[in-house]
Amino acid sequence: MDKEEKIMVTVICITYNQQEYIKQALSSFVKQKTNFLFKVFVGDDCSTDNTPNIIKEFADKYPDIIIPFIREQNMGAQRNLIDLCNKAKSPYIAFCEGDDYWIDNYKLQKQFDFMEENKNCNVCFHNARIDIETKDGSWFQSKAYEDYESDLLIYPRGLKNFKKDQTFFKLAEFIKVGFIQTSSIFYRWNYNAIIPEWYYNHILGDYTLTAIQVGTADIGYIDDIMSVYRKHQSGVYFFKSNDEYMIKTRKDWVEILKDLKDYFIKYYDGYAINDINKRLHRETFNYIKILLKYDQYEDLINFTTKNPELISDVMKYIINEQQKFNLIKKRLTTKSVNKILNSKKIAIKVKKNTNSIIKKQTKTERIKTFLRYWIYAFIPKRKNLWVFTSFRKKGYLDNTKYLYEFLNTYHPEIKAIWLTKDKKVIDYLTDNNLPVCKMHSKQGRKIMSRAKLVFTDHFIMSDYKSSAINARTKVVQLWHGVGLKDLDNFNQTDVEGVKLSDDIIASKGDSIITKIKKSFRYIKYAPFRELCEKYFLLLGPGKEPITTLAKTNKVKENNWFVCGYPRNVNLYKKTPADSYKILYAPTYRWDSGRELNLIESFIKFVPELSNFLEVNNAEFVIRLHPHTWRNYENKIIAAINKFPRISIDDNKDIYENLNTYSLIISDYSSIVYDFLILDKPMVFYCPDYDYYLSEEGTFKYPFEDYTPGPKTNSWEDTIKEIKSYMEKPEKDSEFRHKVYEFFYTDDVNDENNSERIIQELKRRLKMK
Repeated sequence: MDKEEKIMVTVICITYNQQEYIKQALSSFVKQKTNFLFKVFVGDDCSTDNTPNIIKEFADKYPDIIIPFIREQNMGAQRNLIDLCNKAKSPYIAFCEGDDYWIDNYKLQKQFDFMEENKNCNVCFHNARIDIETKDGSWFQSKAYEDYESDLLIYPRGLKNFKKDQTFFKLAEFIKVGFIQTSSIFYRWNYNAIIPEWYYNHILGDYTLTAIQVGTADIGYIDDIMSVYRKHQSGVYFFKSNDEYMIKTRKDWVEILKDLKDYFIKYYDGYAINDINKRLHRETFNYIKILLKYDQYEDLINFTTKNPELISDVMKYIINEQQKFNLIKKRLTTKSVNKILNSKKIAIKVKKNTNSIIKKQTKTERIKTFLRYWIYAFIPKRKNLWVFTSFRKKGYLDNTKYLYEFLNTYHPEIKAIWLTKDKKVIDYLTDNNLPVCKMHSKQGRKIMSRAKLVFTDHFIMSDYKSSAINARTKVVQLWHGVGLKDLDNFNQTDVEGVKLSDDIIASKGDSIITKIKKSFRYIKYAPFRELCEKYFLLLGPGKEPITTLAKTNKVKENNWFVCGYPRNVNLYKKTPADSYKILYAPTYRWDSGRELNLIESFIKFVPELSNFLEVNNAEFVIRLHPHTWRNYENKIIAAINKFPRISIDDNKDIYENLNTYSLIISDYSSIVYDFLILDKPMVFYCPDYDYYLSEEGTFKYPFEDYTPGPKTNSWEDTIKEIKSYMEKPEKDSEFRHKVYEFFYTDDVNDENNSERIIQELKRRLKMK
């Protein structure tokens, strides 16, 4: 038997930019005392700091133990890990990431002996301590963590009926909880287990891999504290609050469990499928609940429409087992149920599963909305009382923000009030002496009942629903930008009540009987409809976009108003730059794997990008789309923290400083069509164009013809194009002007956009 065949355990350690931690991890490995041979495979994923050098030093000092794999290209954590596992030949494999470490010199020996004695186990694990670098509440991720302020013990305490002296448990129990610490996992490795491609698209790789490796066998538990799980700000799963953690991880949990369910049906004859289903339903409910809490309805609608059967099952799970899930029942408000039901694709399926109590409550709420709508219609309106809010009643940005501020600065004769559910916005506006009121409060309803105009740049039914909108409220639709997106299906959005209302609004060709019928229907349904056709004013910056939007929604031409957006006021200001400033603003992807690839390809290129910036005295700012719910900020910050010319922008309102950039890199985002106003260069970095067009979006106009800049599919080519623009900034200017003239009417787009809108509204209201 050669030496390789005598290796009984291979320790797999993956690392990336962990120079502060890797030495402690490697030291803990080489200190292991065993009566068998083991090796440590260390996979460095193309680190940009000193991590590779530290690994090489240990490999030189312990050549019989430490085997380095220094990647020349970034692989991503999961591919790095599986590649190392595939290189192993030992019957057992242990895991420990480069920022964790072991604190028991007999850890491997104890786990080896345990597995040798218990052939029924494919995996065993032990307790771990948690080392929190910043004690700011960020260790909340499980209730089990909350029992200690420091030196936290981690073991499966969340399992029902789990006893302290329990040695074995089944996969079903792991599925229920699923927080075995990676640094404690020890596998009887099944080299024949299929690692599916979807595995590489998920962040929670250790959970998935453990389930696949356990299969139908047992999991063993050793009641010793033998490793440390380190939480630090550079970690992918470092969050400042439980809510942030939930909103950025629950969707990934849902996708993992869906994939795992299919895997166990295919390879394990459906073993533990009921338990996977229960966890899947629970995580789906958790995801829905956190989206509702933060009014992220667009994400909710997209999620529900893409998963109708799953949502239907979740409703059954909640409703049919109310006795068993009392806590969930208490938290599931009628309002929450209504919002979930808003998705037309699942409404019929889900409503069949709702019980009579929920139906009765829903009816009561709708009656209240109906009565408010018509009773408040009799209250006299004040022509000079105008109300504003932002998307989903939260935040403070976009066209409504800029018009509201302009009114309060230059038009004291108009009482412009901001309504919001967002306490931060209330505090901010109050501190700045701007009129603001809490949405849905008694005062807020009073204001709404008397306001002559309400402003939105998305939808009334999302921004003002149940806020005392009434039959005599006049709606000003500012909309939120132009671009290539196909608006033909705008009226098919799943925001409740946003659809054409020609079934309740009489038209010229209707007979007298039809008009009478529609008038009765109007009384019944108007409180729950957007009534796009009756917008008092519909804004658009040019003939093409306003015609497309208006005709799609049957808004009469005399209610159109061609004018530039208030938010673009800063784009008409010339701001001198100290250096060449580049903005990278990609749109989001629904597919987590695609989005992760986009981020990782950027991170891989950071060192080369930094060199380019140094040579050219330039700055680079990456700004993730606000709808990107996954946590990439920490990963990006860790990659760029040693490169001062690269930064990340988390300001929600990009229009405050968009004019300061010299060039923009984007893909399919509409932000480039605002940037057109500056007549500055733009590069379209689209490495997944075919995928995006087929899976995530459709364009009304040909992409090549209406994207005035070079198209690239690699960062190397993107940098070449930027350099070309640096040398000749006027390049493609003619192309940019052509696209600009298609979307914009030049003489009504300038720094006076807000004033132009106000004067038009005054004229229509016959105000002095």
